[in-house]
Amino acid sequence: MLTDFLCSGCLPPRLLAETLHSLQAILFHFDDHRSSTLLERLICKGGFDEDCAQPEGYKMFDNTERFEYLYWGERLARLHEFVLNPPPKNSFERWMKWQTSESNAFAVALMALFISIIIGILSLGLAAFQAWIAWKAWKEPASNNGPDISLSELVDWLRQQEGR
Repeated sequence: MLTDFLCSGCLPPRLLAETLHSLQAILFHFDDHRSSTLLERLICKGGFDEDCAQPEGYKMFDNTERFEYLYWGERLARLHEFVLNPPPKNSFERWMKWQTSESNAFAVALMALFISIIIGILSLGLAAFQAWIAWKAWKEPASNNGPDISLSELVDWLRQQEGR
């Protein structure tokens, strides 16, 4: 059917309607100030047709939510995907995107698990060593072979040392 229109030297009306609707209802919606400003700039400096600023394509179809694109649907879907998930612009963004992938997240979680297991084993060994030291100290109390001195004797001795 498209070839019949092209052989006759014109474009199919559905293609023209989709093009006008996509320009005026999706890409450059007349209610959006930023996109309207961009469209005006493209008309002035980019050579766009001045009739693009007329909001006729937006009103062309009664039920725009259920409007299906036959010709531009796949390209508009790719453009929408591009806007939602833009590709990385530089090497740092590519590295960040690679670092935040699901496989990397799994590898980091697995590595964290192994590190926590190793730290747990080391802390268990240290606790066992401390328990062994405490048990040895309990079984064999330290002998008090040093001089027995009371606190008052110590204070007197310190005063004598200050007097010298």
